[in-house]
Amino acid sequence: MQLCQAIAILHRNRIFCVEVPPENIILDEDGRLHISEFSALRLSDQCVDYPSLTDGYGAPESYKPETLSPAADVFAVGACLYSLLVGQRLAVEGWVVEPEDPVFYPYKVVSQGLESVLRRALQFHPENRYQSLRDLKEALLSAQ
Repeated sequence: MQLCQAIAILHRNRIFCVEVPPENIILDEDGRLHISEFSALRLSDQCVDYPSLTDGYGAPESYKPETLSPAADVFAVGACLYSLLVGQRLAVEGWVVEPEDPVFYPYKVVSQGLESVLRRALQFHPENRYQSLRDLKEALLSAQ
């Protein structure tokens, strides 16, 4: 929830996070989230190619020089959560040929409700994802 809230603050200032590798996330002793690095920030109306993204943590459209939508950061948050829960990054090598669904292995690593939320957040096409971090946060709260 805190990750969604933190990046939503960026959105209110017309900034996209683009990627959220788990190694950039720190929880302090009081359970507060801190993001240690934002290396791929992009203004919402900026078309910039970021070939140096950390594979597996940015939305597919982030690798192209096009204007992003908030759904790109929905993917980035979903990819970070996926990695933290499953213990590996998304397999993105196949995106060039054909989109691959995330694999939740070992099976039952997350609840069916949480898996469903993450699958939607990680859809290859932005229009199939939650359209805002608020929508993702509400879905995560409902999945608990």
